[in-house]
Order: sequence, then C-alpha cells, then structure tokens
Amino acid sequence: MLGAALQTAASQTDEAQVEAVIMFAEDLSPQSVAEKITKLGRHCEAIAVVSSVHPFVLGAVEALQQDGVPVFAMISPLGAGISYVGPDNWKVGRTAAWVVANICKGPRKVAILVGNHRFRCQETNESGFRSYFREFAPDFTILEPQSTFETSAVAEEITEKLLREHPDVKGLFVAGGGISGVI
Repeated sequence: MLGAALQTAASQTDEAQVEAVIMFAEDLSPQSVAEKITKLGRHCEAIAVVSSVHPFVLGAVEALQQDGVPVFAMISPLGAGISYVGPDNWKVGRTAAWVVANICKGPRKVAILVGNHRFRCQETNESGFRSYFREFAPDFTILEPQSTFETSAVAEEITEKLLREHPDVKGLFVAGGGISGVI
C-alpha cells in the first residue's frame, strides 16, 4: 500500500499549507492496510490509498468516510462510493494486447502474470487483455493467469517454470507486481 494523506493549516496570508504524509507498507495484508489507513485518518484530512479489495479495507474506508475523511483509491479502484484516481485499466489491458498481437504475428501462446487477484486494476487489465484477443486475434492462445503474490522471487520462479513448461510462449503480460523477478 502506498498511502498519501494531507494535513492542512491556514497561514497568516490565508494560503493553505499542505503537508503530504506518504506511507509505504511492506505488509500488504488487508488487516495491516486497514489499520494503517485508520491511523492516518486520525490526523489527516484526506487519504489516497493503493490497496486490494477486501472487507477489512472497505470497512476502514467506510468508517473514515463516515467520520468525514475523504478517501481516494489510486491506481486500483476499491469499489462503489470510493473515488478513484488512475488509469482506465480496461484500456491498459487492451493496449498491451494490441502491442503483443502486433509484435508476435500469427498464432502464438501468451502468458499472464498478476500480482494479486484482489487488486481490481489487475483483474481489469487481464479482462481488457483477453477481450482484445477474443475480438481481434482469436488465433492466439492465452494461458491461465499465474499469481506472483506481489513478490519478485515468486514472479521469477513462475516465469522460469512457464518458459520450461511452455517453450513456445511468445508473449508475457505482467498485469501486477513482481516485474523485477520476471525481468
């Protein structure tokens, strides 16, 4: 989770003084994320968060919103009633598919890696990716997605296994975490 929270105070010139508080969390478990955004909400006027969708996280967001603290999802939407700032992930997936389909001419096998299926951005990236191939390049074979659990070590292991088991893979779409392990 990368959370940014804002604290403001009026200065003597009536200009807002804004302080950005940025918190990076190693522990991405839903319970830990919920605890961290709840803590930020006690002393910040607004919170932006990158998180997976989970009842613990959604409960913390709802509680903050009820207390008057606006919460914005960044990069990955969290759901209805929560403002979202980020890319159109459907288009991200379709754009990636267009690139793969145009680089790898003819029938090919393509693999997909996601970090965590609870990140809506990754699910939507994958859906957009698959939809492009269904519509414009149905002769490609899209393998079932593999989860990296947002870690480079797992991504590296999965990539090596994919290449051993499917030496004819011509494309790899990384829709989530672990990109350094894939590389």
